[in-house]
This record gives sequence, structure tokens and C-alpha cells, in this order.
Amino acid sequence: MLAWLLSFLWFLTYTGILPVLILYYLIFICGIFLEEGTGAIALKNGAYYKTLICKQDHRVNEPEGDIVRGYEWHPFGGWRWVGLWPYFRLFVKREFHWTKTAPGQKELEDREDFNLYRFLIRFYTYGIKSDDAEDVNGVPVHSLWSFTAWTSNLRKAWLDTQDWFTSFRDRTKPYIRHHVGQHTYENIIAKPDIRLDKLVEETLRGEGIFKALNGMHGLTIEATECVDISPDAKYREDTTKTFRGEQEAKRRRSELVGSTSGAVMEMIADQTGTSLKTIKREFKKDPDAALKKYESLIKLNQDFVVRSMGLNAGAVRQYYFSGAQGGMDIIALLSERLREGGSTPAKSESKKERKNPAENRTPEEMKKAHERIKQGLPPFED
Repeated sequence: MLAWLLSFLWFLTYTGILPVLILYYLIFICGIFLEEGTGAIALKNGAYYKTLICKQDHRVNEPEGDIVRGYEWHPFGGWRWVGLWPYFRLFVKREFHWTKTAPGQKELEDREDFNLYRFLIRFYTYGIKSDDAEDVNGVPVHSLWSFTAWTSNLRKAWLDTQDWFTSFRDRTKPYIRHHVGQHTYENIIAKPDIRLDKLVEETLRGEGIFKALNGMHGLTIEATECVDISPDAKYREDTTKTFRGEQEAKRRRSELVGSTSGAVMEMIADQTGTSLKTIKREFKKDPDAALKKYESLIKLNQDFVVRSMGLNAGAVRQYYFSGAQGGMDIIALLSERLREGGSTPAKSESKKERKNPAENRTPEEMKKAHERIKQGLPPFED
């Protein structure tokens, strides 16, 4: 048996295969190639031996394994010597799960990797989502956060901790909930002086959470940002319904009061024998002066105006008045509408301007018209 083995080794040496196998063993089995910004952990008979890194202007402080600024000489670029296998070998993380954020996205990306033996030691953006926070009014608020960090001690992050990312997430989320609960959602999104990300970061640093994460898990956090914040779907739906209801009420009110001012202008034209065009011009030029000029006439014929509103403006009589005397003064109502820019009355169905019914009337007809107005009827039958 020994003779056969020696013969096989002689054959490998004679053919040049043995030197190649030895070279392959020393380079690829007993060493590792690292890219810039990555590192690895070497074990000696299963125990921590040293940290290997490839990061410009950085070195490793052993035996702690801290990655600090400094210089390391490596003649073969990113290749690092581990040790003779199998006595020396690389640490392998069988499974790792984390979440991250990406520019322009409002959802987290779930990531997972298996059989890791090269680890990042450069900046990376990790993501956290807080779904169980409420603002000061009890409105459920969802927020998305990004933390820019890097692993400054591979030994603490991967050997001393089972899952450093879960620990990091669980340590920070309570402080996010706390600060969300100090404000209303409306103030958070509207007031520039309320910067949740700044407040959370200051608290985490002040409470020593970032320092604890570095000391226990070798994680150095450089920046915190609130990527997105929004209430739950029910709150958004209720807010949308309220907004739409307010806009619809405003639109209807504008239409109803506009019809009311139009009816009043027509009544003034009928009573004074002035053309409707002239009355419109007066109200457009100076609404307050026009109202003051015809105030006594409007109040004298308020019954007729209310009846006209019932015909032309639907429910506006019930909304603005309680009975013929009115819960709101008709002058104040018209003044408000005219100040809002609604002095132009509702257009008639006909494109032509209506003819003044008081024109070309006999004295007898005008007398009958006045009696009809007192009875709450239109001045003329035609």
C-alpha cells in the first residue's frame, strides 16, 4: 500500500500535477480573495483567530477585532492568508435575513443570504418599518426608516451575536413609536420644524443606544432618515370623504346663494323700472354701495324674495332662513356672497337678456303689481 502511494506521488511530481495541486491548496484553500469593502473571519480549530479585511486606509486592532483607520501592507492586493486548512478555516454564516430601502421606493425590500463568509464593512442602507405607532390623537401611523451603517467589528456582529439586525431593529422601534406619539400626523407632515428623523437620531444617540449597538454588535450608525410616513387606510379614506363633502357643500352653497342674488337683482329691476343690465353693473362696480342703496326695497319685499328663492334656489330658503323673517339677514347673506366674487347672478336658460317686465306698463298695471307683491305673488302674470 505504501509503495503504491509513493508511486502515485512520484507520478504526480513527474507530470507536474503535484506542484499545481499544492499551489491551488495554498492559494484557494488556505487563503481568500476579498473585494474592497469586505472582510472575513478566520477560525483556529473552531475558535476566533483573526479578522481579515480589504478596506483602504483601515486596519484591524487585534485581539478585539475593531476596524479602525490605519495602514496594512498587503503585497497581493485583495488576497489574504487564512492558515493551513482544516486546522484554520473561515467562519460561515448559514443564514441571514435583513431589510433595506431603495431610492424612490416606499416599501422595504426583504433580503436573505445563505452560507456567507464574506461580510460587508462599507456603508449600507438598512430599512425598518414601524406599523404599530399612533400619533397624539390615536391615529395609526405607518412609517418607513432608513439607517446608513457599517459593520466596524465583524467578531461582535457575527460571532458574538446570533442575529444583530433583529437586535438593532428591536432596539430602535420603541423610540420611533415614542416620537410619533408626541405629535399629530398633520403637524408631522406640515410643520418643517418637526423632523422625526432628527428627533429620533438625537434621542438614540443621547440615550446611548447607538453606542450600545456598536459595543455589543459592532454596528456603527452614521445617518437616520424617515423615508415615508402615512396614516392607515381607514384614516385616509375618512379624510378624503370629509374633504370631498366640504368641497361639495361649498359648491352647492355657492350655486344657491348665487341664484338668490340673481333673484334679488331681478326684483329690484322690476320694482324700479331700471334695466337688469344696469342693476348688474351697479352690483358689480360696488356691491356694498348697491346693497345700501336698495336695502329698504329688499327688506320691504323679503316675502317675495323668499318665495323666489324657493322657486329658483331649492333648499337655500330652509338652509339660510327660518320662516319669512329669516334666521340670517338677507342683506348680510347677499353681502357675503358678493364679497366672495359671486355678484354675477345665475344665468337664465335663454341666452338673451330678459326684458324688464315693468317697461311699457300702464299706471293701472303697476298698481295691480304692487298689490300682488304685498300678497307674496310675482308682480306680473305674464
